[in-house]
Amino acid sequence: MTDSDIAAPAYRRIGVPLMLGLILLPIVFYWFLWRQGYSTAARIGAGVYLVLGLALWLVRIIQP
Repeated sequence: MTDSDIAAPAYRRIGVPLMLGLILLPIVFYWFLWRQGYSTAARIGAGVYLVLGLALWLVRIIQP
């Protein structure tokens, strides 16, 4: 077994444009994280942010 066989997988970094998109329009830019190479932690973190944003938005429009 060589070192390359047991090396940790290389993940893509979230660049500045994608990060800004995730902050401003998470419902659109979240799907870009499902491309190959992004970590599970990045996907879960952005998903939680998206769900919280949607929940807060729903609470705001339901309140009289």
